[in-house]
Amino acid sequence: MKALVLLVGLTACAARSLDEIEIACTADSECPEGAWCDLSYNDNVCRSLDHSAPPHVAYDGFIVGDEPAQTIAVPADTATIHTLRLRNDGGSEAYLYVEVDGPPCLDAGSLVRSDGELVRAGDELDADFIVDPEPGCASPATLDITAMAAGRTFAFTAMLSITP
Repeated sequence: MKALVLLVGLTACAARSLDEIEIACTADSECPEGAWCDLSYNDNVCRSLDHSAPPHVAYDGFIVGDEPAQTIAVPADTATIHTLRLRNDGGSEAYLYVEVDGPPCLDAGSLVRSDGELVRAGDELDADFIVDPEPGCASPATLDITAMAAGRTFAFTAMLSITP
C-alpha cells in the first residue's frame, strides 16, 4: 500500500512543472539542474530556466548628457549629484538595490530608493548618486558600486577625477 501511495505522489509531481512545484531554496545550488533560485519578492523558490532566467546586472558607465562615459570629473570640496547606468540583461525583472562607496576622503552614496527600483529584463536604470570629495582627496578616485537583484550581488568599480 505504501508503494502505491508513493507511486501516486511521484506521478502527481511528475505531471507538474518545476515552477508549479515551488521547491524552496536559498541558493542556485539547492535547485535541480536547469533551474535557478529566485529570491525576488521573498518567494525563495526554484524556477525553470525554460521559462525565465535570473536577472543579470551590467554597468554601462556614468551618464554625461545622454551617453555613457567611463569617467567623470567632480569638483573638490563640493557635494554634487551624478548618474550612472545599470542594465538588467538577464531574463527576469527584479528590484535593484544600489550602493555607492568611495575612499575615506570621498563621501559617496546612492540616491536609489532604499526599497529598490523595479527593472524589467532588458531595461536600464539611471541611478543617481552623490559624491563629496574632501580637499586634498587623491585623484583619480575609485568608486565601488554594488547592485543587488533577486539575491544576487554584482560589483563594479568606476573612476572619478577630482578637479580643484
